[in-house]
Amino acid sequence: MHNSVLYRMNLFLSINHPGSVIVVDEADTLLKTIDFGYFGPAPSRNKGIINKMLENNKNKVIWIVNHTKQIDTSTRRRFNFSCKFTMMSKEQLRNIALSKLAVLNIDENLRTRVLKSIEKYNVTGSSVDNVVKTIENLESVASAKLESCIDKIFDANSALLCEGTKKSKMREKTKSGYDLHALNTSISPDSIVEMIQNAEEFSRSNGSSENGIRLLFYGLSGTGKTEFARYIAEKLDKKIIIKRASDLLDKYVGETEKKIAEAFEEAEESNSILLLDEADSFFRNRESASQSWEVTKVNEFLTQMEEFDGIFICTTNLRKIMDPAMNRRFHAIVEFKPLEREGIAALLKSYFGKYGFSDSDIARIADFNSAAPGDFGVLAQKLRFMKQSEINSAFIVEELCRIQSEKDNGNRKTGKIGYCA
Repeated sequence: MHNSVLYRMNLFLSINHPGSVIVVDEADTLLKTIDFGYFGPAPSRNKGIINKMLENNKNKVIWIVNHTKQIDTSTRRRFNFSCKFTMMSKEQLRNIALSKLAVLNIDENLRTRVLKSIEKYNVTGSSVDNVVKTIENLESVASAKLESCIDKIFDANSALLCEGTKKSKMREKTKSGYDLHALNTSISPDSIVEMIQNAEEFSRSNGSSENGIRLLFYGLSGTGKTEFARYIAEKLDKKIIIKRASDLLDKYVGETEKKIAEAFEEAEESNSILLLDEADSFFRNRESASQSWEVTKVNEFLTQMEEFDGIFICTTNLRKIMDPAMNRRFHAIVEFKPLEREGIAALLKSYFGKYGFSDSDIARIADFNSAAPGDFGVLAQKLRFMKQSEINSAFIVEELCRIQSEKDNGNRKTGKIGYCA
């Protein structure tokens, strides 16, 4: 921003305007005191002018910004009060839609379509307003045509406002045919759900200040860790927020810590289960860290998980790299192991029930000691592209064994390269 604009604003605010409240909307650029360059964030050249403007202000001013990461800490300290407006809950958006649709002469199918779209897309109150205005302007159009427009409008608004049409990048519900009892875990799945329910009941009954529930699921890829977290959310009738390391890691120093804090804040505000999938990046032992930011990242993660009052689940394939401080912060650590014969039989029936499998088929798969629920899902997806006449029990068993063989080859150490005595 050109300095003349800041000087004029500085002068305007230094003059007392009694009885007035000044609202400065879209003030992101005006309050920008951090520049983001190739080497990371650095103080803006206008930082001194902006801080002086806030100090000399003699009026009641409301500053409205969309983001705060461009505002330096020294600038933030100069505000007397701050208020963060979070995304509206789905219930709030539904209530807004119902109140606005109530005055329109529309049929129940159209009303239901709007409410379903609110659940489907990551939208704001403005998106709901846009849809209602469209319906109002096209009230003479047949309801069937209007219904086809609803998703298009929500989709477009979601893509424009929220950088993506779907409300979540990762699936929140378990797949159809999910079989809980096929899992092979160090603590039975039913016991884990019961433990969580007991802990929640204890907090409600005793008014405990220690309300957080922290679980670590570890084991080989595909053993059902993430899917079981989804099952827990469904069983407890809670929303689940799934984050991966790629969602939280940032190339700028300090930004990763902010994203970690925001993830926990989002889960707490919506009373959701927070799942950090493939959390290996946040588990690394601080003693082996070579950079200071590696230490602060883990420190922030530890602090946030300890202060979180909700249900927090981490999944990892690499428990051995964990910082020792992690172990004592989890209330339950559960290993997800390869399927046993009973689990293999259950999943063969669940995924490929119309084919018959013998005990020897099951034993052949079990002998690899590496079969996982994910293997069955991958194969089921592959079968969609094949001629049904080519699929039979022998083919399915052969493919599952091939998957296990590929795992074995991937884990097998290679021989020495070069000259050997």
